[in-house]
Amino acid sequence: MERLPLTGVRVISLTEVWAGPFATTLLGDMGAEVLHVEAIQRVAQTRGTLRPTPGTVGYPDGDPGERPWERIAGFNGVNRNKMGITIDLTRAAGTDYFLKLVQLSDIVIDNYAAGTVERMGLGYDVLSRANPQIIQLSTPGWGVDGPYRGYISFGSHVDAMVGHTYLRGYPDADPSLTSSIVHSDAVISSMAVFAVTTALNYRLRTGKGQYIDMSQAEGLMTQLGEYVLEYTMNGRVPQPLGNHHPHMAPHGVFPCRGNDRWITIAVEGDQQFARLCGVMGRPDLAEDERFATALARYQRQDEMETIIAAWTREQENATLLAQLQAAGIASGAVHNDEDLYRDPHLQARGLFQEVVHRQAGTHLYPGPYWRIDGEIPGFRLPAPCLGEHNVAVYQGLLGLDDAQYQGLLDDRLIGDTYLEGAELAGRDAANP
Repeated sequence: MERLPLTGVRVISLTEVWAGPFATTLLGDMGAEVLHVEAIQRVAQTRGTLRPTPGTVGYPDGDPGERPWERIAGFNGVNRNKMGITIDLTRAAGTDYFLKLVQLSDIVIDNYAAGTVERMGLGYDVLSRANPQIIQLSTPGWGVDGPYRGYISFGSHVDAMVGHTYLRGYPDADPSLTSSIVHSDAVISSMAVFAVTTALNYRLRTGKGQYIDMSQAEGLMTQLGEYVLEYTMNGRVPQPLGNHHPHMAPHGVFPCRGNDRWITIAVEGDQQFARLCGVMGRPDLAEDERFATALARYQRQDEMETIIAAWTREQENATLLAQLQAAGIASGAVHNDEDLYRDPHLQARGLFQEVVHRQAGTHLYPGPYWRIDGEIPGFRLPAPCLGEHNVAVYQGLLGLDDAQYQGLLDDRLIGDTYLEGAELAGRDAANP
């Protein structure tokens, strides 16, 4: 692909964990040049620990290697198509170089707790003086103002406080049994891309930059609109449904033949239920007064789903998926990671691409999930090693000579290896 939509746009990423890094990854997938900023004085959260125990989950073959922070899946999986640089932003000299980069950039994104970039001297008032056309997006857990300003939040905390965790539970279980899926990270990543590309369009028309305050909690709350309306319009607090649905029945996850094999089935109306009964070889169920109408099925869904589960338990989930889809019934086999890599549809669409990483080795990674003019954008760069592109940025982009660059190294302003005693990510770390 000769030219991607954001070719020529430069993004500075002050992001950690998932929400911010994946947003800037998506921009990189569309062709933006992304500069991912780290520091040798502080270990980013998704870089793991400096001395993990061999066999720890998340490293190729369970081997952390000599530079474990560059082999860990938590970082390498969500930071493709970026250039990695280091800079100590706690010192004035580091801030000066950062602002030089801002002068040559279009977008700055951070997902730190509210107030962090201001304390670093990198608030929008400072960035816009360096570059009046700069677009800055901050996406802390709760936005940049309000009573919760500055609260430290991981995705699990945001999910919980906006009601998402509660609604994903089961009617007979308390929220402590609900797994954490940090849905807010996935939501805010896409919203951030939409926001900054819209701001780019605005800048093309007006020549003006913008500051965007994007609360992760508010972004996630937009996914729960019907539940908010249920309370504001009807005065009812929605309760967790487990795998059930507010009006569809049957709707759930059913066991299949084999160890821990499952299939999801969702039926929208009488005709679909009749087709499901046909696939089951039980056309009588569609005429059974217990299940003949949508209301009857909803009222007796536990009884009905016990009958369905007895049937699905004898079926192989992939075969059953094909049969149900052929009958026009919404369904999906429940995949584990091994199933995903073997899935013929994903293989045919080229989702998993072979990536060579100089520390982590060669592995299949899920790549960009869209096609542009029928082509997959692909991996231009694997996730960066620590400070991997320092030379390209400081000497190539900023024009420092060899002596000046060596001075940055000598002053430990930049580097490609963590300093002895480097601290793990702390209180001002990203809201993932």
